[in-house]
Amino acid sequence: MNQLLIIIFLSLGFPIICHSQESETFTPPCLEFARRDVVFTGTVKKIEKDFAQIVFVIDRKFKAPAELKTAVNSELAVRYPFGEQSYELIVGQRYLVYASYDKTRNNVFIPLYSRTGKIDLNDYDLKYINSRVKDRHTLIGQLIKLDENYAKTVQVTVRDKKGNQFKPEVDKWGIFETKPLKAGKYSVKLIFPFRIKVDKSDDLTVKSYSQLTEISYTEQVESDKCSYREILVSQDN
Repeated sequence: MNQLLIIIFLSLGFPIICHSQESETFTPPCLEFARRDVVFTGTVKKIEKDFAQIVFVIDRKFKAPAELKTAVNSELAVRYPFGEQSYELIVGQRYLVYASYDKTRNNVFIPLYSRTGKIDLNDYDLKYINSRVKDRHTLIGQLIKLDENYAKTVQVTVRDKKGNQFKPEVDKWGIFETKPLKAGKYSVKLIFPFRIKVDKSDDLTVKSYSQLTEISYTEQVESDKCSYREILVSQDN
């Protein structure tokens, strides 16, 4: 029996970036962006192996606290405490960096399992970041462990209190997302053109028919917060 998980859904002279460890779980871009203090794109200028220190030249700054001096074209020193982890980055390569800021120590930390990575591999994240509108946010979800041929047949409808509706498509990775939304309450409906079993929570409404299953619920979208949800289902063969 196939399992399906729906996640309805970032020192001396310079601040120093260090790796810290977190659990290795799926994190949608909206949640990663919301929980990180520093988000930017930049190119690795040099790697000082003796100090396990890396220097970025920032070309785009998406998010940073006011007390952290991270202007475009400025340099930001990076340090990894886990030895060879320091050398995974390459001089001349451009990266999207998600990090957290320790104000007391003036340190910036990149969690080990953050979505930080090469710019050419982070198209999905950049699409989300570039689509953000002030006082608005997206509702993101992902269907995990579902064959892409099945995932693409799931119909998603998101409706606001005025009756306006949005129909995000599910891509081959099982990801769907709305365009930026105003803060407020939205109703979400997923229609699976096959029967599934659902681990119900109190606020889920599940209707099963002979050849399809319908799941509906309400989701509160808040500014600068990620709206996501986990629903565990299994295909009913």
